Amino acid sequence: MALCLRELSRVDLSDITRWRNQPEAVGQLGSPFRYIDGEVDTAWFNSYISNRASNVRLAVCDAESAELLGLIYLLNIEWLSRHAELSIWIPEVRHRGRGVGSFAMLGMLRHAFHDLNLHRVWLRVLARNDAAIALYRKFHFRQEGVHRDAVFKDGSYQDMLQMAILAPEFSVPGAG
Repeated sequence: MALCLRELSRVDLSDITRWRNQPEAVGQLGSPFRYIDGEVDTAWFNSYISNRASNVRLAVCDAESAELLGLIYLLNIEWLSRHAELSIWIPEVRHRGRGVGSFAMLGMLRHAFHDLNLHRVWLRVLARNDAAIALYRKFHFRQEGVHRDAVFKDGSYQDMLQMAILAPEFSVPGAG
């Protein structure tokens, strides 16, 4: 499958709202499940448009069908210290384990370090999300700490790990 990255668009909102209303799609995220109305996502998108200078929100798509497969973001870019928070979401199980996350991570990290001249990209991940942690380690993210009992999900408190990568540590996995 050929993949592409493009900026998030208003046409993506129906898929995003549908995903955000599926508990299983939100299950591996650090945020709790909440029912979301389309108007909420429209307001969220409008906020993004007015704050593009400090956020990059990309859609991960099938290049042939244009089907939206996932999302990857750089949030709250701090231009003085040159860092940003990364977030990735491949909500449908059928798209996981097929290279979609690796493609998105490589593209976004290249953009962060080579185009935007960021120095540090960091993220938080549920400590139980082994697949996501393996993806981040593949791209040389290092664990920096544990936020104990940081989120309440599925009836219990869950730890979140904080991980980061610095620009000199970035390399294409398997490229030597």
